[in-house]
Amino acid sequence: GAFTAAFRAAPASLSKSMGGPSGLFLMIDANPVETQGEGRSKRNSPTRDSPKLRGHSHSFDGTYSKGGSSVGDRPESDVEDESDDEDYGDEVEQLASLQQRISDMINEKQGLTTLNAELQKKAVALIAKEKAMQGQTAAARTAAEVASTVAENMEVAAEQNIEKERQYQDTLQLIVDERHKLNKQLKEFDQLALDLQTRLDDKELKANGIQNSFKQFKKEILGKAENSRTGHGISAKQVQHFEASEQKHEEDLERVRLRNISLRTTFRKLERTLRA
Repeated sequence: GAFTAAFRAAPASLSKSMGGPSGLFLMIDANPVETQGEGRSKRNSPTRDSPKLRGHSHSFDGTYSKGGSSVGDRPESDVEDESDDEDYGDEVEQLASLQQRISDMINEKQGLTTLNAELQKKAVALIAKEKAMQGQTAAARTAAEVASTVAENMEVAAEQNIEKERQYQDTLQLIVDERHKLNKQLKEFDQLALDLQTRLDDKELKANGIQNSFKQFKKEILGKAENSRTGHGISAKQVQHFEASEQKHEEDLERVRLRNISLRTTFRKLERTLRA
């Protein structure tokens, strides 16, 4: 992985007592693979990380050793540098604390990144689920609207069918009533026509009787008639000729009368049309 190097020079008194320049050299792993607990327990000590300090150790009994052998008690000249040694120790602790904080923050960043990725996956799943639910809701709403529209159309169609059936029944009843009236009027007209025909037959019978009587009367008169010059009666041939002439005259007169009746009827119709 990537490492970050940090070096801190030791005080002059400590470097002098250790036989040369000394300091603290730290290697910070930018991408640690250990867990957060392991990162907290691991420390980069000066004797382990710095090649300058390898083989040197600082004991707390007041002696220094080099390569494992004692070099004697501290010289009195180093007493005045005790404060520098304490400052150096504080800086070492601060650097170690900073290293631990950096490691903790890196681990926390990785944890937050992982958590963010998981939350994003959950968010995507929730959004997809919500869209699916919205689509189902929209489809259900559309189906409900279609069903409602179909139901309304069916109700309207049923009402229209009921109205049409009522109109059909009324029309049928009207037709039945009108046919009943027509049959009644036809019967009345037939009866009237029968009565008129009976009256006509009676009148024709009477007219024919009168006509025959009149013909017989004229025939008798002709039979008794005499020629004023000769005194002889009229011959049968002349009587037949006279009767034929009278018959033709009566037929012509009947045709004229019928024509007159037809013209009067036409005149009345035209007169009613003009008035309307």
